[in-house]
Amino acid sequence: MISLIVAIAYHVSTALVDLIKNVTGWLPDNINEGRLDKVYWTLCVIGSLNFGYYLVCSWLYRYINIEEEMARSVNEDNEETRQEG
Repeated sequence: MISLIVAIAYHVSTALVDLIKNVTGWLPDNINEGRLDKVYWTLCVIGSLNFGYYLVCSWLYRYINIEEEMARSVNEDNEETRQEG
């Protein structure tokens, strides 16, 4: 599983570098003429957006204990059958 995650991360990072290279021109063939500072700031912004998304997801997440929910539904079903009988 870890190797799959590493492989996906490698391909995503390669695609991101290619996208930045083709769209912005910040990464020319001669690295001395490039703007690596802008590339790294772009990566910082993307990382910050990802962290913000994580915070929103963690804030909205609610844990549901499946075992308690199943026990509660069984107890409710038993009470309904007692009331009918």
